Amino acid sequence: MTRSLKPLHLEIRDDSHKHAGHASMRGSDKKETHFYVHIVSEQFNDKLPIERHRLVNQILAEELNESVHAL
Repeated sequence: MTRSLKPLHLEIRDDSHKHAGHASMRGSDKKETHFYVHIVSEQFNDKLPIERHRLVNQILAEELNESVHAL
C-alpha cells in the first residue's frame, strides 16, 4: 500500500479484539481480521470517497479475500 499510495500519513489499528465474539467470527481461527486504516495521500486528490475506498480495496484485494474481514 505504501508503494502504491505514497501516504503522507498512514495509521493502521488492529481492532480484531473488539469483534472476537461476533457471529461472523465464530469458529474462525483467524486472529487479525478487523482493521481501522486512516490514509492521507495525494493519490486521493480530486477523488470522491467511494473512489478512494475502491482504490484501497483494489490494493488490498488479496488480504480482503483471504484474512481481513473488515476494513
